[in-house]
Amino acid sequence: MGTRFAKFSESMVAHRKRVHIAVFILTLFMIPGALTALQPIDMESYEMESPELTAQSIIDNEFPTSEIILGFVVSVRDPSQVEDISTWEPASTIDGGTPDYTSIPPASQIVEAGQPWVGISEPNGGILNLTILKEIDYKAKLVEEHPLGQSLKPLVNEVTGHQTTGDMSLADTFSGFMNNTSILTQPGLSPLGVPTPPPTNWSDCFPLDCLSFDDVNVTQDHIDMAAARMAEGSNNDFLRWISLDRGFVSDPTSIQSGPIGGSLDSEGNWQNEMTGFGRWSGSASWLLVQLDRASLEESGWEIVWKDAKQEKSIRSSDDGLVIGGYRLANSELVLHPPQYSEEYCLELKEEEGAGCSVE
Repeated sequence: MGTRFAKFSESMVAHRKRVHIAVFILTLFMIPGALTALQPIDMESYEMESPELTAQSIIDNEFPTSEIILGFVVSVRDPSQVEDISTWEPASTIDGGTPDYTSIPPASQIVEAGQPWVGISEPNGGILNLTILKEIDYKAKLVEEHPLGQSLKPLVNEVTGHQTTGDMSLADTFSGFMNNTSILTQPGLSPLGVPTPPPTNWSDCFPLDCLSFDDVNVTQDHIDMAAARMAEGSNNDFLRWISLDRGFVSDPTSIQSGPIGGSLDSEGNWQNEMTGFGRWSGSASWLLVQLDRASLEESGWEIVWKDAKQEKSIRSSDDGLVIGGYRLANSELVLHPPQYSEEYCLELKEEEGAGCSVE
């Protein structure tokens, strides 16, 4: 064995120039495959069989005007990782408006989820913290201002009964309830047509003044009160907007009372609870976005990722080497998604037959 390897190594050394050229050529052949491997995996590219995928395929083919609903998890960041407001700066943008993903807090800073029906104690209210709700509202507005925003399709909030432009979050729920126009604060009718009183109200908030969500004087106490009234009056629909660790956390300084330490049974009744002062809290919620499929296709967007233009180009920018949808930063590849516009996508689809990827 040793003799064979010795002869092989002698041959390699003797023809080292040819070996180097061969290795270089083989490396060039591997570059396209490496770029493909860096692309996100699209499950629709795999021909898998299942009743669910078959049903979705039929819906897409038979009902081309169907909607696309995207759900984004919005989580609370660990308070120990949050910068002081005096030193905090928003994530910067680079290379024509792309967010600098190296300055965005990593997922590892998400606060750990609590036990079911226990809630989290920090920050006050968790995902129902006033500051966090305002940030969620800001993120929803970014969705509306995005190039995809013109293809939003209205959604109806099951808690308040209000219609949104196409994005829906906890901030919309509080806004709709705290302006005193939701179905929870209006009289209704029973299945037999008998008038019924409002499940709750936002006209008597003693010892507080009933303020709207956008009022500059609104406080965490207002949020706590609104959350408690929606949780009680919405047949638990409101609680479904909060992660499974939702719970009423005890706080003697709060002005709101609720079920501490209890849980809901399958019939929607509380078990083993103790009434006391505190607030509702949880570690996460949803931001829902509904897009009109037909509108997207008319604007040059591709619903299926594999049908869209594949970003494989390699270019140099002021912020580093850009490879497809990634950027080389500190010897590591970080996300660097392209910034598309409707004009570019329409032109691209007309010239190459493949538009921009919605993803």
